[in-house]
Amino acid sequence: MHLKGKQALLLGRRRHQGRQAVSKLTCFKAYDIRGGSSVNIDEGIACSIGRAVAQHFCAKSVVRGFDARATSPTFAAAAARGAMDAGADILDIGMAGT
Repeated sequence: MHLKGKQALLLGRRRHQGRQAVSKLTCFKAYDIRGGSSVNIDEGIACSIGRAVAQHFCAKSVVRGFDARATSPTFAAAAARGAMDAGADILDIGMAGT
């Protein structure tokens, strides 16, 4: 089954590293993506966002950076996996100002 847009990000209930994964998209705000780890956003959603961004822009490369939060490297890695799944190369700039 092929899903489009927001439907493709509705990931349903699944297990990720022994915890219940996020099943509803509540992380999208008016101007950014925010939420508590495993409450509003998880690695699966970060991966889907990375893939969707790379596909939407037909990106050949994506710059990846993250802030100082403990969860940022994990979510950045998941978003990069999604972008690479869509065929984009990743330019990793590491920790950066937001």
